[in-house]
Amino acid sequence: AGLLPRLRPENESQLQRYVPIVIRFGTAENENQLMARFAFHFDAAMQQAGCMQRDPNELPNTLWGRFKRVIAPQNAPIPTFILIFDQFEEFFSYPAAQQAAFKTQLAELLYSIYPQYVRENRRRFSAEVLDWLREPLSVRVVFAIRSDKLSDLDTLSDALPAILKQRMELTALSIEQARRAIEAPAQLPNRSNAFKTDAFEYAPDALHRILEALAGRESKRIETFVLQIICFSIEKTLERTGLRCVQLEHLPDFEALFDTYYREQLLELPHNQQGTVALLLEYGLMYSDPKTGIAYRRSVDSHELMQLFGADAELLRLLEQTYLIRREINSLNRFSYEISHDTLIEPILKARRAKDAAAEAKIQAEAQLLLENQIKVAEARAHKEKQLRIRAYLWTLIAILFAFTALLAGLSAYQARNEANQAREKAEHMLLKLEKRDFDELFQQANVIFKGGYCLDSTKISEIQRMKQKYPMDSTLQQNIQKLRMKADSLNCVRF
Repeated sequence: AGLLPRLRPENESQLQRYVPIVIRFGTAENENQLMARFAFHFDAAMQQAGCMQRDPNELPNTLWGRFKRVIAPQNAPIPTFILIFDQFEEFFSYPAAQQAAFKTQLAELLYSIYPQYVRENRRRFSAEVLDWLREPLSVRVVFAIRSDKLSDLDTLSDALPAILKQRMELTALSIEQARRAIEAPAQLPNRSNAFKTDAFEYAPDALHRILEALAGRESKRIETFVLQIICFSIEKTLERTGLRCVQLEHLPDFEALFDTYYREQLLELPHNQQGTVALLLEYGLMYSDPKTGIAYRRSVDSHELMQLFGADAELLRLLEQTYLIRREINSLNRFSYEISHDTLIEPILKARRAKDAAAEAKIQAEAQLLLENQIKVAEARAHKEKQLRIRAYLWTLIAILFAFTALLAGLSAYQARNEANQAREKAEHMLLKLEKRDFDELFQQANVIFKGGYCLDSTKISEIQRMKQKYPMDSTLQQNIQKLRMKADSLNCVRF
């Protein structure tokens, strides 16, 4: 981005001609692809530069042969080719044999005075052709690679000994560099509607506020990723309003900048994929330590993301374009993905915590509703049992009256007493059965109430005490009462 614009004035001067060739290999997907991708970018660059190429059958299909076939435009200076390998870490995803063949050909292109092809075929050509074949090519090479992958270049140093001699690191922008990065693109004319907005400018106080807000307190430098997000937010505002000058009031809330960016990028995605993306980012690509609460980015293989979250290659590509994630080659020669920058961790973590809190509140509400329903069912059952008990008392009274009537009717004392005793025993047995069933129901209600963390009311406590005193010899009943007492004690409820 910084090199190519500097070549244009040189080319326009007609004193020197530079032909930039930007090569992006991408990750290895099938065999024999590395040279095919180089050829694709090379041919496109030659066409753009207006350079013709000789018959490919005249020279070998090596890097040296490709460059030697180039015919510069008429009356143009002999070109200097600038090979720019972008994201060169992707080169190392290719099979070792392809890497070895490529570095050998690149070394021949850069260093050999007499390429292998010339040595093997020197008797076939005339002296004039040999002189042309021996003419050195002017080729310069730039490798752009992630700093954490820089050591991979050492594997090429046997054939390219100078590959690590001249190195430059792209650091955060200075205040002045950031100012130019903000203003220059904004002032570009919108020819053929290439941009979503027309050219615009920044008011001095608005530009000052942006630089002041984004610059580090000590380093006074600005991360390019952060600058991308702020400029993206501002251009979205201009796209909606059609304004041509950015004033202070048009600037976003810097405190909520990343929260807003994260939400807006999710909303830009197809509606049916927003949930998948949120889960992928908030739970798949981020780990939150349950003890400290600190969150970290995770690098996850693409196959795992596809299997666990249902993401496909197209969705991952869309996420890359939003700058929410980035990718790198892993040891399996596939892509691993991670959240693109640490500044996005906080808004993603906030969204995750909000979802967790909402889920926990929903669970608690459902549990409370279930408990209330259980209590209502238990109370309804108790009411029904109470009605049955009243009915039993009435039948007992009827039985007693019947016995008494039988006595008055002139039955023998023995027969009357016997029938009365039988009726009373039957009634008492029925009453005892109902009372035990009533206590079983009371015991179940009490367990439900204790499980919900509540204490028994006075009515239920009185009923338990009455049963305890009435049936002191019933061991099962007394054991159940003891269990209820232990649960009441654990909740600091009134003893009974």
